[in-house]
Amino acid sequence: MKLSDLTEVNAECNAFPYKADAERYGSPDFWAEADADGSDCEDFALAKLHRLLDRGWHIDDLRLACCYVETGEYHAVLEVATDDGPRILDNRHQWPMTLEQLRTIGYKPDRIQAHGGSRKWKEWKWEA
Repeated sequence: MKLSDLTEVNAECNAFPYKADAERYGSPDFWAEADADGSDCEDFALAKLHRLLDRGWHIDDLRLACCYVETGEYHAVLEVATDDGPRILDNRHQWPMTLEQLRTIGYKPDRIQAHGGSRKWKEWKWEA
């Protein structure tokens, strides 16, 4: 698959406005796909996953993941397996990030889908 898909999908989805679930849905945590009415991090990650599937990416290469950002807040992203290693699509960054770039800015991994499309989660470890 083309790495340009990652940049295009990330930019397309990141153009949606940010809106917390509590404000939009009246619930502290509600998973839905991002749209022009406003979305939060897990919604952005879901939208990116679906758009990459539409472009022909395989579900096995796409996993939702959760981490802590440099401020200590909990955050959801999409990990995409590529021939050059994982790339992270994140609504806080305009380009796909490597794990090392995220580590450098203070992200800390927590959990990730056991495999693409799974309802099971496992500890997310970033190899040094």
